[in-house]
Amino acid sequence: MASPLVELAKTIFEKADEKALHVHDIAARIMALQPNISSDHETFSKKVASAINQNTKTKEPIFKTVKGDRGQNRKGYYTLKPVRQNLPKISESLTSIDALSQNYIGKAGEYAVASELMFWGFNATILPIDEGMDVIAAKNNNYYHLQVKSSLSTKNTNDFSFPLKKHVFGNNSTFKDFYVFVMRTFERNKWTTNYAIFPSHEIDKMIFDGTITDRDKLSVKITCEKDRYFIGKQKNDITWYINNFSLIR
Repeated sequence: MASPLVELAKTIFEKADEKALHVHDIAARIMALQPNISSDHETFSKKVASAINQNTKTKEPIFKTVKGDRGQNRKGYYTLKPVRQNLPKISESLTSIDALSQNYIGKAGEYAVASELMFWGFNATILPIDEGMDVIAAKNNNYYHLQVKSSLSTKNTNDFSFPLKKHVFGNNSTFKDFYVFVMRTFERNKWTTNYAIFPSHEIDKMIFDGTITDRDKLSVKITCEKDRYFIGKQKNDITWYINNFSLIR
């Protein structure tokens, strides 16, 4: 714990506009704040200097010396040492895919897509009943069906897997159909979210040419490598589709 003189000096700095003060100024301001101090200014200045100097050498100092333009110490000048803000480390349980059920992940992805669409000027609505279409969006008298799939990736793997239902879109010609793949990644102690947006005919094309695995169920695999995104075993580059909501038109 800091000495009473150091705490008083800290109070002076918290009230002062200056970032750095000489010990003579610090002592004078303490004496003005504490008129019961009986010592003369010169003697009291030495006490203040000694207390602050000792504090700078502790493990958790409140003060530090002030450097001049050439890097040398400015004799008798001190300033408050910045308090280091340690970001709380997110618990591993919160970063685990097992920590959330797929229902939570899926619904969170739908809300994220609807929110992003609104930033792009769409009137977006999440459908209460899941029959393959998750979000309906409208803009300029055009209407769009979106199927949303979400995946989490932790431990900096940047690999995402999405199962798809076959024949999810109907034949309503007034709607244009899209798939949005929500990719949420835990990196450097924070979560980030990116979106891959595809017109349904692009998905049909990738199923036809084998880019998307078509067995009992459709399986979409997306990987990220050095800010580039790829889909399928052949690693087809799909970076153009990442976060490009302007494709919905």
